Amino acid sequence: MLIASSRVLDGKRQNVLASPHVRGSLYYFVDRSIIERASAMTASAPPILVYDGECPFCANYVALLRLQESFPGLQLVDARAGREHPAVRLIVARGLRIDDGMALIIGDDIHHGADSIREMAVRISRRGHFARFNHALFRSKARSRTIYPALRAGRNLVLKLLGRDRLGF
Repeated sequence: MLIASSRVLDGKRQNVLASPHVRGSLYYFVDRSIIERASAMTASAPPILVYDGECPFCANYVALLRLQESFPGLQLVDARAGREHPAVRLIVARGLRIDDGMALIIGDDIHHGADSIREMAVRISRRGHFARFNHALFRSKARSRTIYPALRAGRNLVLKLLGRDRLGF
């Protein structure tokens, strides 16, 4: 859930987007249009997966699971190519970093990192060996949260070895 309001800072009125997912009283200053588009997007939008398209792990994961076939209606968004995509902006506005994990948006919920992998494992069809393996490995929240940090560390190492920068958000 997004909490939108206006605040006065340094004598100027600014729009504020507060995320209940962020601990403390942090506020993110964003343009009102982001809030409006985010609210409209989550109301009746199809599920969206935001990932790093230049990450070999992420791109191969998406390809091996044939996500668009096995997860009906799923939209794939490459965060590098679509930095200004409303889904990417929504994720960043909620205080989540795509560098820390892919994000799956379903309605008003954003599943990030290990939770996104688990949601996909539970929701996709189990056709094919890799899909069944993925389901067996990641259907457990505890197992997903245990394994995902190693996958993220491997991603960061591979990006560094390939000379590619992290996203920075």
